[in-house]
Amino acid sequence: RRVAFSKIIEWLQSISGVCFGFRYQICCTLTDERLQRWIHKHDTLTSHEQRMMHNFYLALMISPNFKRRFCKIFAHNYRKLVESNALDSSLHGLSVQMFTVAELAIMLVHDGFVKTVLTALRSHYEIDKRTETVQPERTHGQGTAMRLMTDLQYLLNHRDVCAYALEDYETRQAFFDCLTLFNRMNLQDRYKDDHIPYENLRYEVSFPLEVQLINSTFQPFFEHCKRPEVVENVSALAFYSDLVDTLLKLPPLYNTSDKASFHIPLLRFLASSLDYHQVLRTLTGPLSTPHNALPPSEGPPIPVTREVKLDGLRCLFTPDVLTRIIRH
Repeated sequence: RRVAFSKIIEWLQSISGVCFGFRYQICCTLTDERLQRWIHKHDTLTSHEQRMMHNFYLALMISPNFKRRFCKIFAHNYRKLVESNALDSSLHGLSVQMFTVAELAIMLVHDGFVKTVLTALRSHYEIDKRTETVQPERTHGQGTAMRLMTDLQYLLNHRDVCAYALEDYETRQAFFDCLTLFNRMNLQDRYKDDHIPYENLRYEVSFPLEVQLINSTFQPFFEHCKRPEVVENVSALAFYSDLVDTLLKLPPLYNTSDKASFHIPLLRFLASSLDYHQVLRTLTGPLSTPHNALPPSEGPPIPVTREVKLDGLRCLFTPDVLTRIIRH
């Protein structure tokens, strides 16, 4: 039976790639229930069978209707699929086929999929009871973590997804919760009277993790936040207000006399999302920079005397907030 099953899969995979009519009939007759069952049992197949099924689904995705159906079932089983170790034949490799399609990406984020991805990422890292921070292990699921961050970047590459993330409270809180988890990760103990018992090599994980998050995964979102029409939007003010509130919930002192960390992802998230040139050009008041003292920027000039909602943004950064940022 196993040989016959493999032959059937091989035949389906080969004919679906060349026969349009046959592929259309499969898309019309393959029910969501059966597709769900096939996806759920994918890991029980041999590596060769998994690869053929992977190619079979890929051929069927020529149909936009099938891709949409597959995407919904894929998202429902995402946590299971992303954990698969068979990288060359895992169904998780199909995420790029769906998440890079704007219509499907919007559908997913409206269903709370961004929170699903970030929850999966957070589940790979636990708070160390001794240091009360994340101490990432060198050999624990780093490939999975990188795949999760790449999937999130696929979604954020769409402008409408970034706009939704900026306006939706639950989505932006998922951003902040994830970054707060990694704040002060890989905390280093200072040994004053004793020799260091071992060399801490967790930096090989913690630095790439923060760099991937800030410099790659969230980069499309930062670019969206810096757009002139977005900076002046009320939703941007609510976003920065929530971000400042999250920063104020962090410990008042970032490092102490006996412990220190290099990792400040939440603060870097704030710094990366602000367009300082735009802020200086549009804010009014005695502390703002004169218009002729700034280098020219791309796009039409913005009158300095115009009243904009960035005045509200300036009010968010009170002396207490600025002091907290400097200490971190």
